[in-house]
Amino acid sequence: MTRLQAKIAELAVALVVALSACAFALQVDVRSALESIWAARAPGPPHYTATALGGPAYYDIADVGNSGYLVGMAPDANMDMRANLWREGRMVFIDRSDCDFSCATAISSTNCVVFYVDTEQGVPGCRSYFWREPGPALPITRPGREDRYCKATAINSSGDVVGVIGGADEGCHAFVWREDSGAVVIDDEPSYPTAINDRGQVAGWRRDGPGHKRACVWTPRPDGYHAIQLAPDSAGWTEACEINNDGLAVGWGTKLGAFRWTAEDGVRVLPGLRKQVLSVVRDVNAGGDIAGCSVTTDGPRAVLWRGNEIIDLNEAVAPGSGWELRWAQAINDDGVIVCRAVSTEFAFYVVLTPMEADGGPASDAH
Repeated sequence: MTRLQAKIAELAVALVVALSACAFALQVDVRSALESIWAARAPGPPHYTATALGGPAYYDIADVGNSGYLVGMAPDANMDMRANLWREGRMVFIDRSDCDFSCATAISSTNCVVFYVDTEQGVPGCRSYFWREPGPALPITRPGREDRYCKATAINSSGDVVGVIGGADEGCHAFVWREDSGAVVIDDEPSYPTAINDRGQVAGWRRDGPGHKRACVWTPRPDGYHAIQLAPDSAGWTEACEINNDGLAVGWGTKLGAFRWTAEDGVRVLPGLRKQVLSVVRDVNAGGDIAGCSVTTDGPRAVLWRGNEIIDLNEAVAPGSGWELRWAQAINDDGVIVCRAVSTEFAFYVVLTPMEADGGPASDAH
C-alpha cells in the first residue's frame, strides 16, 4: 500500500467514526424529543394515561363499569377472598357471608353487581347474588328449586343476569335471571353464558355431541331462546366472550384465535401482532373496540382491536413506566381499559384512561 493509499484509508476510517457519532447523537436527540412530545401526538391510534391500582398483595379485577367502578375480589382482614367493588380509589366488600371465597364477576352500566360464593358443603358448589346499593344482596335462584351450583357471569343495564346453573342430576346449563321471575334455563345442552346485552341476546358457548366447546349466541324469541353457533366445527374449540348492544359478539378459538361476529357478516378473524402464536378476546364496548391479548413468541401482550387494526397497548402509554401490559381484561364504553401488568417485582392491574391529542384526559372518560 502506498503512503497516499494509507492516508486515504485513515481519512475514510475517521469519517466513518465521525458519522457514527453524529448518527448516535442525532438518535438520542430525536428520542428525547419524541418522548417529550409523546402526549401531544397528532390524531391517530389511541393513547392512554396509566394508573397502577394499589391494594393488597393479591387481588383480581373482573370488570369495569361505565362509571369507572371496578369489581373483582380481594382478601379481607382474615385473608379470605371476598367479592369487592373499587370505587374512587376505595375498596368496598360487598359479600358479608361466612364463606371463605367469593368473587364479583360483572357490573352493569347502572352499577348493579353480580357475585358468587363458593359453598364447599361436602361437594363443590356455589351460590350467586345480585347486589345494588345499599343492599342487601338478592339470591339468584330458580323458583321451587335448590340448585347445588349457580354461578352468575354477566348483567345488563336492565338488571337481567346470566350464568350457569344446575346440579349433579342434570348437569349445568345457561340461565337468564330477572328479579321479578327468577332464573330460567335457556339451553338443554351443557352450556356456559358469558354476556348479555340490552336486547336480551346472550353470548357464550355450549357443548356439542362429542363434548367440544362451540361459541354461540342465544337470541330471545316468543317460544324461547334460539342458539346460533358462530363458527364451523373445523375452527376447533371456540367460545364467545362478550356481545354489545349492536349484536357484535367477540370471542376466540383454538384454531381461529380472536374473532368478531355479526349476524350480517358472520365470523371475521381479527389481525395479530408480529410473531403471534394465539390471540384471545376478553371484552367489547359499545363503540366496537375489542380488548384482549396477543400471545407472541416473546410473551403475552395486552392489545386493543379497533376496526381492522390491532394496537399493542404497551406502545400506547408513555415509555419508561417499567410495566409490561400483558392482558386487557375489560373495557367500558368510554374506552377505559383494565390491564393485567407485571414489573420486575410483582403482578398487578393498571387502569388505562384515553387521552386527547393535547395530552389531557379525554373529556368523556371517567
